[in-house]
Amino acid sequence: MAVTVLMVAEKPTLAKTISGILSNNTAKRSKSHGKDPPQFHFTGMFKDQPANFIMTSTYGHIKGIDFEGRFSDWKIDEYQLFDCPLVKMNIDKSYSIDKYFSKIFNGCNYLVLWLDNDREGENICFEVMNACRPSFRKPNFEDYVYRARFSALTDMHIKQSMNNLTKPNRYESDSVDALHELDLRIGCSFTRFQTKYIKKQVPRSDMIKCLSFGPCQTPTLNFCVQRHKEIQSHSPKSYWRFKLTLRDDVDGVEFKPTWTGENCFDEELFKEKIKQLRKNKHAKVMEIERKTVHKNPPKALNTVELLKSCSKDLSISPNEIMEVAEKLYMQGYISYPRTETSVYPVDFDFNEILNKLKCDNEWFGVVNGILEKGVCFSSRGKDKGDHPPITPIKPSYNRLDGNDKKVHDFVIKNFLASVMKPCEYETYSIKLVLGDEPFTYYTRRIVDPGYTSFLKDEEVSEPFMDISQT
Repeated sequence: MAVTVLMVAEKPTLAKTISGILSNNTAKRSKSHGKDPPQFHFTGMFKDQPANFIMTSTYGHIKGIDFEGRFSDWKIDEYQLFDCPLVKMNIDKSYSIDKYFSKIFNGCNYLVLWLDNDREGENICFEVMNACRPSFRKPNFEDYVYRARFSALTDMHIKQSMNNLTKPNRYESDSVDALHELDLRIGCSFTRFQTKYIKKQVPRSDMIKCLSFGPCQTPTLNFCVQRHKEIQSHSPKSYWRFKLTLRDDVDGVEFKPTWTGENCFDEELFKEKIKQLRKNKHAKVMEIERKTVHKNPPKALNTVELLKSCSKDLSISPNEIMEVAEKLYMQGYISYPRTETSVYPVDFDFNEILNKLKCDNEWFGVVNGILEKGVCFSSRGKDKGDHPPITPIKPSYNRLDGNDKKVHDFVIKNFLASVMKPCEYETYSIKLVLGDEPFTYYTRRIVDPGYTSFLKDEEVSEPFMDISQT
């Protein structure tokens, strides 16, 4: 006799994609009612026995927390908010999705949770479990609950996850509950406190409705305010420096060394220095220092670097970047975009991704070069123990446009550059003296452009000039 397995993803689009992969595109969608999430039905094997699968989803978190009724009154002393009772409630007050899960799980033998593989996803796992638990007729409910962990919506990753099911992590879920509680208690108590306080201090306080406090945002705002005060209080003072142009006697090439003396705040004294300097026709090379430098390629991409680089280089807001990244993930173009890890696992399959990108003419040349020279694996970065770094899953074949293409291209470029050699160059620090004034000229010579031959914005472009014999 076939067992019935209920599987739950975090969003309807993920439920559709995952059920399609596991069923080899034979899953049938059943008609949903009202706000009920869609269901996808297919058959297969589960734990060596025939199984009927039902794939459905949440819409994110099921439950939220709030204060008991009387503590929602702003007349209550805000200090009481730190230890007053809290209640859990449905996030969508017009729809009870926990009743939906209780109903659909009735008669099922197993529960497989396909929520996002992060702490928030772990917390939603236990919300779904709590909704399903009353409908399970056997003891030891959690013995029949499994957790699928995945970071990319590819056939290989999803099927590997199905073949390597684990258990939900209660400790990670509890940590999210603690964080939500701290955010609520700290945010509400300080919001009420500072709103009441400012209203007493400011004229026209009737214009102030609410001054929100954020545990992260408010301290950050303080840094901005302090920096603004420093800028406003700065008193500029004029000073003078030399700007010198020298010409190589051999080939006539001009170059501009940097004066390394101290700023002069006395205009008359500086004018006298200029007179003395103009009496000298030749500068003397005193010392040449050479160093070999390696400019490292970008590290494996995490969420912070994705937001920082795309907002800076592509002029896209961080909020929109994450929306685009989530969309690309659900369409199977990139791996899961929420991660703090910035180093590839030692067993990461680079060739799988490179061979897929090679099939697109846009990336063929650079990928072919990487495959010929070999992948340069770097241990730089940190493994935070969450998701692997953000990587491309497949090329777009010109099917993307606008910001979707910009973000996808950035992920591809970062990945390709991260597996290329560093840029190697030599720096020359040439110390000169003209009269009594010290100058230094800095120049560089490229030994191996490495990844900068691909990422042109990272090129070390300053030309090499050998003036050692000048």
